[in-house]
Amino acid sequence: MKSSDETESEISVLKEILRWTKFSGMKGVKEVIDSALKENQSRVAFQLSDGSRGSVDICKLSGIKSPTTLTKYWGSWARLGLGEMVPVRGGERFKRSFDLEEFGYELKLPTSTEPNEKGSGTVPENQTSLSSSNSAGVSQLV
Repeated sequence: MKSSDETESEISVLKEILRWTKFSGMKGVKEVIDSALKENQSRVAFQLSDGSRGSVDICKLSGIKSPTTLTKYWGSWARLGLGEMVPVRGGERFKRSFDLEEFGYELKLPTSTEPNEKGSGTVPENQTSLSSSNSAGVSQLV
């Protein structure tokens, strides 16, 4: 059986390996992101795809017209290794593996003057940007 000191040493080494692995892969990930997410709309949709929101909500917030279009994006992003499909009640949704803010992207939510079912625009004027991550590492609307 391993001692506590041996276990802590192994954990320390694993953390160092992880740190260097992340560093060495950042350039490649950035290139894939740049290639796959060319417009602000797709970047916003990607950033909002944290596994907690459904396709209809992400479409409303990002300005993508159809949930079908978004699910095609999700499949493409999953095949590129930018995240994974996760099961939810009623189907699947995409959960991104990377936070675009960590790569220097500043994202703006599109505003809309089209009324939604409540009679206001789909995104209130004061909710037009994505802020930094909260304590759970999930981007929040501000």
